Amino acid sequence: ILSRGYMVLNDGKIAGLYKNEAEIPANYTANAIKHDFGDKLILQAFCDTHLHAPQYPMLGMGMDLPLLEWLNTYTFNTEAHFANTEFATKCYTALANKMIRNGTTRCCTFSSLHRESTNILMRIFEKVGLTGFVGKVNMDRNGSVDLQETTIESILGTQRWIDECKQFKHIKPIITPRFTPSCTNELMEQLAKITKQYNFNRDISYFISECLFFFGSLFFVFGLLYDFATRKDKDEDSIKDSLLLYHTLYNCGAFFYVLSSIFVLYRYFCSGFQDLNLTLHTDSEVSF
Repeated sequence: ILSRGYMVLNDGKIAGLYKNEAEIPANYTANAIKHDFGDKLILQAFCDTHLHAPQYPMLGMGMDLPLLEWLNTYTFNTEAHFANTEFATKCYTALANKMIRNGTTRCCTFSSLHRESTNILMRIFEKVGLTGFVGKVNMDRNGSVDLQETTIESILGTQRWIDECKQFKHIKPIITPRFTPSCTNELMEQLAKITKQYNFNRDISYFISECLFFFGSLFFVFGLLYDFATRKDKDEDSIKDSLLLYHTLYNCGAFFYVLSSIFVLYRYFCSGFQDLNLTLHTDSEVSF
């Protein structure tokens, strides 16, 4: 704790903390804008690494149902309403204001599959002062009548959305295939190419093993990822160095072995039951 001290910001980043003004380097004091916060506390805010923005209207609903029934009964029906941009604006404004009021200033957020509503979400987040990543969800199978894209719609919509994201300064796009049951092999391959096309780094978020239904499909997913990472033409269409992986409830040693073999930089495993011993012999970074 630095009592009645000085914090120097340079280009939006903390450049240093000082006990008194005399300690501050001259290059920082020249033409500096000063703000006196008196006796108020200045402390770090919260960072929400996994948020489903279009599920805000159904907060706390359906906790009696297993995952897939919950998705089909509540989630997909709720997310389908975000085809309506007025509805999206109302819900996302309420969500963003609540996040700021409660001290969350950084986030990695799933939107819905709707491109226009995803842009609305990013615009509102940026307006209230949030920073981080927002992803337009990709899903070309096993959705609902009102919540599913064709493969080509998902690919072209994602490319158009990424181009539109250039207007945002503090909210960045992140590639977001919903999860294995919702994405075909072809869609996953094309999304991997998009990460190369737009020079994305560490910008893929994904559910991996949230329920036992997923577990059998993990081997398919890892086979696909391994192929992307090791093929001879990987410089042209491989996925990048790391992923944000969520809900890793059912894992095994092979899970970490494959990830360690494929990716160089960081892996994040969020919100799951995890045997930390499985990660001790890898270079994986784990957060909960």
